[in-house]
Amino acid sequence: MSRFWDILFMIIGIIVLILVASSRELEFRYGLLGYLAAFACIGFGLKAVLSSHREKTDRKRAIPDDPAVEGFYRNTKQAWMNDKLKDLGPVFKIEGISNSIKEFKTAYLPREGSALNAFFTRFNPRPDEYLISMSRGDDNVENAWFVLTNQRLVQKDGETNEYSEFHLGDIAGYEIDKPKAELSLKTRSGETFVLKRVVGYPMKKHIDALISS
Repeated sequence: MSRFWDILFMIIGIIVLILVASSRELEFRYGLLGYLAAFACIGFGLKAVLSSHREKTDRKRAIPDDPAVEGFYRNTKQAWMNDKLKDLGPVFKIEGISNSIKEFKTAYLPREGSALNAFFTRFNPRPDEYLISMSRGDDNVENAWFVLTNQRLVQKDGETNEYSEFHLGDIAGYEIDKPKAELSLKTRSGETFVLKRVVGYPMKKHIDALISS
């Protein structure tokens, strides 16, 4: 629908430009204002169309052509829309209802070097798995840290630059030491894993809610 309005703006701009340029009366009456309005409509529409094309190209380039990945996005939209994460806040349902699959893919794009890219290529989404949160930022320094799903946490250790996979059903405790930039996970079997120099990590309340459910 947005592409329709973008093209409509361009058409209106072109029509206005033709009318102003071909009619001495209109040119005399509206002059520069008419030309500015026409070029503004054309420019706005053209910019929106080119931006939409770039987004589509980015999605095709970044998202693996894999049914499991496509299923992951659809599972995420469906779960958020059905309010499966209501205990974590209302924003998930709002986004699930308002965003199309295409918009989900654009908002949660697995760019090269990101944690989501590592998740898709190294850990393979499962049939009933869906996204809860991920590290996001303007560059790969910020968005390369974690992916949290309804089943797993994939988290990078800043000291080794390696990703580790933790099954939520195995996690008994989750602690964040901000001054030390350390993340500690205790398993139900009694093991403790400490990830160091961690910049991005899931919210503790999200992990606590998921492991207690």
